[in-house]
Amino acid sequence: MPMKTKDPIFGSWFADETPARNPMKLAQSAMRPPLPKRFYQTASALAESSRFYLLLDGRKSHTPGRNPIALTSEAAANLIVAEWRSQKEVIDPAEMHATRMVNAGIDRVAAKRPEVVQEIARYGKSDLLCYRADTPDRLVELQRLAWDPPLAWARRELGLKLDLAEGVMFQQQPEETLAEIERRIFEITDPVALAAMHTITSLSGSVILGLALCHGWMSAEAAFNASELEADFTAEVWGIDLEAAAHRVRRKAEFMTAAALLQALQYPVELSG
Repeated sequence: MPMKTKDPIFGSWFADETPARNPMKLAQSAMRPPLPKRFYQTASALAESSRFYLLLDGRKSHTPGRNPIALTSEAAANLIVAEWRSQKEVIDPAEMHATRMVNAGIDRVAAKRPEVVQEIARYGKSDLLCYRADTPDRLVELQRLAWDPPLAWARRELGLKLDLAEGVMFQQQPEETLAEIERRIFEITDPVALAAMHTITSLSGSVILGLALCHGWMSAEAAFNASELEADFTAEVWGIDLEAAAHRVRRKAEFMTAAALLQALQYPVELSG
């Protein structure tokens, strides 16, 4: 059964590792230094040699790895420009999802693309959509309605045949399917796009939802809702947990930003609909 855990490449923390539920993370949170003050007046984009650079006060900005922040599309550059402009007295990285993905793509993915492709493709071994409840009947039906269509699309359009399982018992998937998933992910050549795809897959627990979104078959809104189906059903039955609801909002913001970044990099992604 897939689990949403610490992202091994980009270090994103998910529901089971939030500070309020993890005493170690709570202690670490208390020890974090204060956020840095905003040190610039203006943020803009510069087009130069088929690349688009982030400028802060007219100077090219760099990633934590000291690489120039250069993107292949103006729309993608404008996404991070908007994040830098939105910062007030301090710079809050938690609100800068696109910048984080761009930095990860430039500093890490570009140098380790095969490993990142394998990490994303590995979700096919335990894809969220393949693990079904056997009870209650309403949840079984909701999963069928939301999860069967993207699986059918993947089989019809991409040749990906995945087997289903009930409960938490591991279901071995066909090796040829896993190899084809990896080949499809390897087609994403832009390292920033690959970083965005990694975010979508790790947040949702499903490489099939990521591929369906990336190919324009389903919207980002629909893909995110499909990935949250079980949590939403639990909230419907037992009531809304305020902490869980707030965390859902944060996950959705990151998920939708990753989808917007893919769209900006000219993938046929629809954000809603």
